[in-house]
Amino acid sequence: MTKTGVLFFLLLTLTLVVYWFGLKGPFLFDDFANLPALADFGGIRDFQSLRLFLLNGIAGPTGRPLSLLSFLIDDNAWPSDPWHFKYTNLMFHLLNGCLLSWLTFRIFKFRGRSDAAAGWIALFIGSFWLLHPLNVSTVLYVVQRMAMLSTLFVLTGLLVYVRGRTLLAEARPSAYLWMTAGIGFTVLATLSKENGALLPVLALALEYTVLSSADKRPNTMWQSILLWLPTGAITVYLFWEGITGRGFGGRSFTVSERLLTECRVLLDYLFHWFMPFAPTRGLFAEDYPISTGLFSPPTTLLALTTLAAAFIGAVWKRDAHPTVALGILFFLGGHLIESTSVPLEIYFEHRNYLPAMFLFLPIAEYGVENARKVRLLPVFLGVLVLGMAFTTHRLVRIWSDEARLALYRAEQNPFSGRAQGAAASALDRLGYSQAALNILTRAIERQPTDIHLHLHYLVQACYSASLHPEDFERALEKFRRTKFNFRSYPLFESMMETLPNGDCTELGFEQLHALLDAFERNPGASDSGARRQIHHLRGLLYARQKAGDSAFKEFRESLRLRPDISAGLLEVSILATHGLYAEALQLLDSVRTLPNSGNNLYKRWATLDYPAEIERLQRVIEEDMRHFQAP
Repeated sequence: MTKTGVLFFLLLTLTLVVYWFGLKGPFLFDDFANLPALADFGGIRDFQSLRLFLLNGIAGPTGRPLSLLSFLIDDNAWPSDPWHFKYTNLMFHLLNGCLLSWLTFRIFKFRGRSDAAAGWIALFIGSFWLLHPLNVSTVLYVVQRMAMLSTLFVLTGLLVYVRGRTLLAEARPSAYLWMTAGIGFTVLATLSKENGALLPVLALALEYTVLSSADKRPNTMWQSILLWLPTGAITVYLFWEGITGRGFGGRSFTVSERLLTECRVLLDYLFHWFMPFAPTRGLFAEDYPISTGLFSPPTTLLALTTLAAAFIGAVWKRDAHPTVALGILFFLGGHLIESTSVPLEIYFEHRNYLPAMFLFLPIAEYGVENARKVRLLPVFLGVLVLGMAFTTHRLVRIWSDEARLALYRAEQNPFSGRAQGAAASALDRLGYSQAALNILTRAIERQPTDIHLHLHYLVQACYSASLHPEDFERALEKFRRTKFNFRSYPLFESMMETLPNGDCTELGFEQLHALLDAFERNPGASDSGARRQIHHLRGLLYARQKAGDSAFKEFRESLRLRPDISAGLLEVSILATHGLYAEALQLLDSVRTLPNSGNNLYKRWATLDYPAEIERLQRVIEEDMRHFQAP
């Protein structure tokens, strides 16, 4: 084995050691939105439950079935142990590091470098990326398996593509088969996460930078169909999203504000990538300041100008400085979907997992090429790698403890309502209820219009037996006026399902109905989606009160606003669970009349056999009804 081979094995071992303590950390946030589906059909135990699990993902337009399939490596039921999921994430991270290093090696071999030079550059690139602190929130956040698996297929596709380019330079007839197969990995990458569709864009970034030195280039027709056409389709789609503004109704920013803000966000990402020892925002960045114009804040124009200059410079000087151009174009191309006109949240560190891969490439290349001239360069690169390993390990230790992570992020993000709420929940679980209330009180003072914080405070104060009537009235006033926040729906639903109870008596049924009344008067709750949620929650509340007729009317109105069979069956089950069998059967008759959306092949595969499920549910309800009425 060569010296670089031995060092790469030690790198993988070091990465394993650095991340090992983080495997005992908890599930977080979106984990609870995606992974409980493992139990939706009684666990994944047969082909039907597997089919329904894979084809009903909620994380994106494709449902990301390959990522969902990968979760079955760890468990087929829920609740589960996060250790196994995080361990598999770490294995994917190590594998991606191997693929990145291999891809870098093949690129520099293509460019005529010796095995030794290409090996050293690949080693440094793998080291920077595997041990960079900014990747911690991808590796140890279970649901980001989706970003990691998509990256795996993108890297594999690019490796196969580079293999084809090498054969093309040698005038081998199989070259186009290899290149086409490489671009074909776009399908697998996209079914893992939608930004996998950028594989052709990233292949173009390689083609016109580090691969452009070859005498023989892919013919124009092949490039037009396999590279430029997908790139053009993505560009048109993003332009259409920007023109129509679809999906921005529930956001606190417009399309133009998002585009302007993302310019600053991308520079923020770059700062943290090249300054790996600086504290980052972590998971909580919903408070990122929005750019409302080119000069608001003034750094917006500077960020826009800087990115435009970087892009133009990369294209213009790509022949003179191909590795610099690759780093810039790969970064910008990798952010094309998640950091432009799609109505996603503004800021997440895990979005850099793929795009940032080649940012250190010019530094690694310069260090290897000038190692003999400047002997301290290899030492500098080695110290940088070890410094990142130490910083990442410290961050991993924080991620290993839920309470420590929550408090750390609350301190780092004082204006993030999510960070403050997570810290309060962690303190409450540790038995520090008053400290949890103090955190929420201070957070509300800083952000008086955050509905989620007010809801969280009501629940926390109620469980702590310190909820005063004036606190409740103050919260009601906020709910009537503050913009309706769909992010708070899960907490609201949990309140309707669990309160009132013996530990929380101040929030009784009367108060919960008052909360719903306040939201119903909210100007932001006038659209059909918000009103459907309110009717569903009110029906749930009436069902708990055994008010069958009222619950039936609310659920029927919810179905009128959203005629969905799955939602209807859920509401039938709620009525039956609370012993309202007659109302459940009556609602089931209404569900029978709803249009079946499974009128195409995908819909039929992705949904239950609704007629059979309706008949089965009717038999179960009627049997329970007879059993209940039997003397």
